[in-house]
Amino acid sequence: MNPTTTFENLPFEKMFGIAEKFYGTSLDPDQIPINSESLKKLQKISPYCFNCALDGNHNPVSWVVCIPTTKSLMGDFISNKITEKQMFDQTPISTPPLVNKIVLNLNSFDGS
Repeated sequence: MNPTTTFENLPFEKMFGIAEKFYGTSLDPDQIPINSESLKKLQKISPYCFNCALDGNHNPVSWVVCIPTTKSLMGDFISNKITEKQMFDQTPISTPPLVNKIVLNLNSFDGS
């Protein structure tokens, strides 16, 4: 995120719309729904699991979401024993968060 942009003033509605058009989560019960409720849970799991880049007009250019979860749940997901949504729903919210910080500098990507 741009250092002057806070999580609270990101253009989430624009991002939700773009992501829904691309992934169609509202029609697929196996995917994590792209909505404010899921976003709130992601923030509770870890405040560092979401990062985005905005253009000069505050429009989303790209974003990355990672779901820090347990090793067991990840194994079940990778083995197709559970869906993405089930993994997300079963991921515990711990204190402190499962991941202290994920550092991802989106400005380092040159688009090539």
